[in-house]
Parts: sequence; structure tokens; C-alpha cells
Amino acid sequence: MLSWEYPPANVGGLARHVYHLSRSLARRGHLVDVVTQGTRDTGNGGDGGEAGLSTGAAARSAGGRAAGPEEVALGEGLVRVHRQSAYTLSSPDFLHWVHQLNYSFLEAVMRLTVRGGPLDGPFDIVHAHDWLVAFTARAVKHAQRLPLVATIHATEAGRHHGIHNPWQRYISEVEWWLTYEAWRVICCSGYMESELAGQFQLPQDKMRVIPNGVDPEEVAAAEGPAEEAPEGRAEEPSPGKTGAGRGPRRRDFAQPGEDIVFFIGRLVREKGVDTLLDAFPAVLDRRPATRLVVAGTGPHEGHLRWRVSQMGLDGRVHFAGYLDDRTRNQLYRWAAVAVVPSYYEPFGLTALEAMAAGAPVVVSDTGGLAETVAHGETGLKVPPANPGELAAAILRLLSDPSFARRLAGEARRTAAERYSWAKVAEATEAVYSEVIGEARRTGWTAAGPERAAATGAKAPEAPPPDGEDWEAMRRRTRAMTRGLEPIGRYTPPIVRG
Repeated sequence: MLSWEYPPANVGGLARHVYHLSRSLARRGHLVDVVTQGTRDTGNGGDGGEAGLSTGAAARSAGGRAAGPEEVALGEGLVRVHRQSAYTLSSPDFLHWVHQLNYSFLEAVMRLTVRGGPLDGPFDIVHAHDWLVAFTARAVKHAQRLPLVATIHATEAGRHHGIHNPWQRYISEVEWWLTYEAWRVICCSGYMESELAGQFQLPQDKMRVIPNGVDPEEVAAAEGPAEEAPEGRAEEPSPGKTGAGRGPRRRDFAQPGEDIVFFIGRLVREKGVDTLLDAFPAVLDRRPATRLVVAGTGPHEGHLRWRVSQMGLDGRVHFAGYLDDRTRNQLYRWAAVAVVPSYYEPFGLTALEAMAAGAPVVVSDTGGLAETVAHGETGLKVPPANPGELAAAILRLLSDPSFARRLAGEARRTAAERYSWAKVAEATEAVYSEVIGEARRTGWTAAGPERAAATGAKAPEAPPPDGEDWEAMRRRTRAMTRGLEPIGRYTPPIVRG
């Protein structure tokens, strides 16, 4: 399994997805080797760089190699996590860093295959998560003759509402290339299935929809009464500082008696925090004792802080920064409303976590969120980029606590019953079995033609030359971008609320 992030290196929801999927597969008796970036202690190569990732040499081990895998035995299965850093060469940009990381990943896979792979023999399948590991995945597929499964968690065009510059076009091409090379493509929602079919012309029989999962115990807050400040004037909330040796305190985030409206996620444009800020003054007009807590980090944070200052909301909006799991869980418990106002959301794992934690939710009626939340039953849905509708939904839950509790209770039950990681692993295992069976019938096996001859399977045909693959890719890319103006004159589409 290949993933550029894995806990404790949590850039987005992908890290938690791969973490839980690998462990749930192990509980079903599988041996899973995860190749990811970083070190055992930090989860990444240091501070700085794109998404908090280092592009320099200071924190690198020699050759980019971590000191041995982390092994976790679960039932009859096993997860081994192999952490690799990108090369010590300085990277001029994120794309160069991704290429260096893939070379390092490929070295890790080569060491595993030289040693004989997992504990009981050669690998059966390679599973790649998103475009950042596409180069390693494709090389392993062809060098080891292993069937490739790819999970596409989001697309570049979806994140940016189109392709607007050469970098985005390149990333989109790599995404298509990964889906082209994959035997099966897994996506997390029907929305994402339609997006991949439209953007990359993927046939329906190549895709499988498997939703994300959630572990209710992981998002459960500690038992006991919600901590409040003593009588009298409380200290002003401080940005997510919980202090050494103690747990989070509610007064670190809001004053006593204030309702908490909670957002958590990566601070990028597509998460819709701008719309939440536009909606918040209307909430304060009706419910002045309300505090908006914005948790997370990202490149949009400076812009959001500037907007809060310009709107005169400095005392009402609290930027909490990165939260550990314990603090996140307590905030779900304290929140009167958890809001997921995304413009683009292939699934919406934070909404599912809020539901499992028992927080009343308001989400944008878009993408996978529209499939996860049932309006008026497990939460409220509003049109994306619509501050008026968002404010009205938040106020409805703040003004009617019994209605909010009913929605939260049904949401928690739904999350536990429909979205367990055990079900996700079972569905993923079925895809693996389907692909491995087809690969063996056609002779595409880990041992190549020799095993095919020994088993009587059909001998595999030689793969087409790389030039033919790339020519097919160029033809597909031209078809995808037909009708677009050249990059220098391209005008992005206007997104209207």
C-alpha cells in the first residue's frame, strides 16, 4: 500500500483512511506493507515546505531511509509501516519533491521484494492512494507484474473548479495516468464516481464505490461533565493551548455560557470557511453568545485571519490551529453545531466523524456530503457558497436544542451502522480478490511468465512500449482539454452562490 501521508503525518483525511484501512485489512488476516513518508517520531522530514513537509536536508536520515518498519500485529494479520524521506537534495518546488519522494519509495519497495516481500511470500497486489505515489505504483506494477488498484480521493480539477495553469494540468494528467494504469479504481462516493467518469472517461466497470469509514470509539470524548470556567470572569481563550499534563478545557476556546460553532479541516479555499465567516454575523445578530472555533492549518489561514479582522469579528472567532485527537473529540462534544461548508468535497470525512461523535451537523449539499447526510434526519444540508442559508441552518439548531439532539442521535446511529471500517475493509478485500483472480486468469502474476507456465494459466502478453502508453496519455489529455483556451488566456469559471 502506497500513501504519501500516514499518522502522525496527517495532512488531510487520506492519512486516517489508509491507517484504518490497513489495520482493518490486517484484522481480516492480511499482511499489509505500507510505504509512506517521514519518520517514526515526527511523521515527516521536518518543518516547512509544502503542507508542512521539509524540502531540505536538515532532518533527513542517510539515504532517506527510516530505521526499520513499525510492526503492528492484529489478529492473524500484520501491518508493517515503512517510512521514507525524500532525498536530501533541495527541491525547487513541490512537484520536484514529489518525484524525489517516489524514488525513495521505490527503493523501499525494491528492498522488500529482494528480501522476499511479506512474511509468507511475494506480494499479491499494490494499492496506490492518489497521484502523489503514481510513479512508484506504475513502476512496481510493471517491474513486479503486480495488479494495481488505485483509490482517487479527490481530483485537481475538482479542488480548483477547473484546470487553470500548467501545474494543475500536469497533476491532472498524472491522476488520469494512475487511473489508466490501475486494474480497478476505488472512489469514496457516487459523486466521485461521476467526476472520474466525466473527467477521465473511465468506464463504469473499472470503478468501485467504497465509502470512507469511521471508528466511533476514536472520536468519543472522555467521560465526565463538560468542563467550564469557575464563576466570575473567565480568562480569554488561548489558541488551542491545553497545557502540559492536563486535558483540554472548554474555557481555552469559549467563554462560559457561549455556544460553540465548530469547524475543523485544512484551511484551503474549497473548504468554504469564507462562506462560514460571511454567515456568522447573522448568527451573532440572533445569538450573540456564540463563538466560532476554526481548527486546522493551511495556506488560506492568513487570508481568513485578515477577513476576521476586517469584519470586526476578532473577539468572536477563535483560530485553534492544529488539534490533537483528544482536543478534537472534546470540541465535538462541546459544539452546539459542527459545520462543514465545503464547495468541493468528494466524501467529507470530518462530517462523518462529527456525526459519530454526536455533534449536530450542518453541511453543504454537494459532493459526497449530499450522500452522507440525510436532510432533517441526520443533519441539515444547505446550498454551497450561500451564507444566508448557512446562517439559517445554524440558527435553527442553536434555537432548538431538542431538534439538534434528535438529529445528532440518529446521525451517531447511522455512522456506527453504515460506515464501520470493518465494512470498508470487507468491500476493499472483495475488490482485491476480484482483481487478483482476473490477473491470475490472464497470467499477470507476481512471478511472471514462469508461474503462469507452471500453473497452466494463459501466458501474459508483453506490455506495450512506454512510448505507446505516453502517446495514449497525450491523446486522452487532448480530449480532456479540447475546447479550452490556451493557459495564458484561460478565464476560470465563475462560481455563483
